[in-house]
Amino acid sequence: EELASRGVRELILVAQDLGNYGMDLVPPTPLVKLLEGLCRIEGLEWIRLLYMHPAHVPDELIGALAAEPKLCPYVDLPIQHIDDQILKGMNRRATSAQIRHLIEKLRSSLPHLRLRSTVMVGFPGEDEAQFSSLLDFIRQVQFDHLGAFAYSKEEGTPAARMKGQISKRVKERRRRQIVQAQAEISAMKNQALVGTPQRVLIDEVTTSREPILKGRMSWQAPEIDGLVYVRGGSGAPGEFMEVRIIEADTYDLVGERLV
Repeated sequence: EELASRGVRELILVAQDLGNYGMDLVPPTPLVKLLEGLCRIEGLEWIRLLYMHPAHVPDELIGALAAEPKLCPYVDLPIQHIDDQILKGMNRRATSAQIRHLIEKLRSSLPHLRLRSTVMVGFPGEDEAQFSSLLDFIRQVQFDHLGAFAYSKEEGTPAARMKGQISKRVKERRRRQIVQAQAEISAMKNQALVGTPQRVLIDEVTTSREPILKGRMSWQAPEIDGLVYVRGGSGAPGEFMEVRIIEADTYDLVGERLV
């Protein structure tokens, strides 16, 4: 409430396992109850969820995302991998089948949803077939945003003692392949937005020869996703405006103000 009174328009909830929020409270208070209260705060326009562990996305939360306009149609679902043997080695609490089913359920229930995820390549024991299954999955699912990282050996962790450590060269090659595949998906999705009207939240105004506004759509989280550069108008940080997308590159978009 205090942040909203000071002009904050977007609230981002961040946790390693956001869907498990409130289970330690007495009585347990699920995330949906917290969101109901936040959505009633006057002045808040966007509420964004980072990060939803695939094992804890209840149907009640999917229903809230569908019904509440203040909840951004954006879910960060860090899957890490899609091969069951690798997921087990990572001590992940969701199987390949559960991940696939959840993504299908989210997209069928929320047609306008944008999905972000994170994957890790080069985990000890990952062979070429397991990596290929991950690459194929990414091409098939077509996440709207994706982060790709190479496994880094940390002393004192169970994974550091595992057999089948992957060389740095192989890990980096696999990471680059994932990044390239996602770049092609992102470029295609951005190009499809050209000509469409979009609501943009302005974050920054640059002062060059002509003012350029930097903003984001509801499915672009700050610092990790792309930007919308708005031409042909004045504005201020915290302002929402309607723009038409006129250009697209791999990650960013260019728009012109409509009103």
